[in-house]
This record gives sequence, C-alpha cells and structure tokens, in this order.
Amino acid sequence: MTAEPVRVLVVDDQQLIREGIASLLSIQDGIEVVGTACDGRDAVDKALAVTPDVVLMDVRMPEMDGVQAVAILKQR
Repeated sequence: MTAEPVRVLVVDDQQLIREGIASLLSIQDGIEVVGTACDGRDAVDKALAVTPDVVLMDVRMPEMDGVQAVAILKQR
C-alpha cells in the first residue's frame, strides 16, 4: 500500500518564485502540488477550496501578508 501524497499549496507574490517552487515540488515523490496563490487573500480562498496538508507561504506580499493569512486559516 502506498502512502497518500502530501498536498501542498504554494503562495508567493512573485510569479517566477511561485512557479519555480511548485515545479520543484511537483517532481518529488510523495508530494502533490494542489494549487498556487499570489497573495494572502488568494491563499485563504484556495486553501479553503482544496484543503492542503501544507501551505508554503511567503510572509511579505501585497493585499494580505502571510502572517494575516495564516491567522485566518488557523481560525477555520
């Protein structure tokens, strides 16, 4: 029996960084990138929709930073 992959949401306001991290993670065994987001608001919306196991998030982003987004996600 194989273990379920770890479901990861990648969040960064810089597209190149976001896509690069997602690409590197997606080729690793045992990891499934379930989505990407460009800011904290987008991260909250997507995390609630896809229920990742891990959210890999930048701290400094426009709209809503990573600290605020994590606080909201912890409440839900």
